[in-house]
Amino acid sequence: MSLSRVIDEKHLVVCCGSGGVGKTTTAAALALEAARRGRRVLVLTIDPARRLANSLGMEELDNVQRTVEQSRFARAGLDVKGELNALMLDPKATFDDLIRRLAPDEATSRRVLANRVYHLITTALAGTLEYTAVEKLYDLHRQGIYDLIVLDTPPTKNALDFLNAPGKLIGFLDDRILRWFVPEGGTDGQLHHRLAQRTGLMVWKVLGRVFGESFVTELGEFFSSISGMTGAFRTRATEIDRLLRSADTAFVVVTSGDAAVIDDALYFYGKLVDHRMPFAGFIVNRLSPDGGPIDREGLDREMGQLFGSLTRKDVIDLVAKLEEGYGVLRRASAAERRTIDRLREATGRTGFVVRVPQFASDVFDIPGLALTATYMFGEGNLLAREA
Repeated sequence: MSLSRVIDEKHLVVCCGSGGVGKTTTAAALALEAARRGRRVLVLTIDPARRLANSLGMEELDNVQRTVEQSRFARAGLDVKGELNALMLDPKATFDDLIRRLAPDEATSRRVLANRVYHLITTALAGTLEYTAVEKLYDLHRQGIYDLIVLDTPPTKNALDFLNAPGKLIGFLDDRILRWFVPEGGTDGQLHHRLAQRTGLMVWKVLGRVFGESFVTELGEFFSSISGMTGAFRTRATEIDRLLRSADTAFVVVTSGDAAVIDDALYFYGKLVDHRMPFAGFIVNRLSPDGGPIDREGLDREMGQLFGSLTRKDVIDLVAKLEEGYGVLRRASAAERRTIDRLREATGRTGFVVRVPQFASDVFDIPGLALTATYMFGEGNLLAREA
């Protein structure tokens, strides 16, 4: 399947890869192209640097989706037949909204939201960002408002956290674990006694000194309150996992031509295969221009005409320096082509490989996103293939 078919036919596109390879820009460019073709699109980012907001001409983004005004496209000379929306994930707000929806009553919701243990889990626990990203994704998917949702994920180093997020939640809410903390028919006092026995008096004293004597009680209150929601959490986690693996989803790995970054991309590709996720292809950003052969005599003649005051030796020296620079570009381009060949060989030529060149400046506005999309979907991108 080509990249063009992905944005025309899929409901969810997940952009993943290393940090610093233009992943957020890529996600926004894909979303813009889909909107240009008439689809109602949402691009969801976790990037706190506000690159997406800036590139779309917005002052800020938050946990509520915002529509890019058609006038912004018109000023950029673009005819966008569909609609482009954007959202920046707020993990804490996403988790709070989830608790409010799943709590059996308002009193339980208030207890959980006010609990210090809950605050710690939603602000400092490893994997929270990844879980809330897929949770927000699932919630938006269920709303059925958008034809396409494009997700900009955390960098590759958190790949396993992202892919395993639904399963980790199920494990965390395992009944055997909850029974350890929440004795059936027990009271908070009984729980305090059980925890003191199991963790040992010394550990209990340390916890009391560090967090205050009410910490274990709050821990018990948290698990007692959350226990009534475990069924709903498990159901959602299972459905999220099913969504990520469905035929309506496509994972696109974003990388650059650098050999070390290609290694990272291949690592992520391997994890997608291991988890049986629907891999679609690679987008290789920031490639060096392919400096073709130089017409030395013609360049020498043109330089002489352009700089008539220069001596013959000056022109020859200048041409030699230009030729040397071109040589550097040719060698860099050849090295990048070899690394791209590794992508094609590793995937068995089953996914697309799309190339995007290095631009003179960073992409920071809608025209820049449109230019990026032009290279992604241009007919001259010979490495884009149909399956």
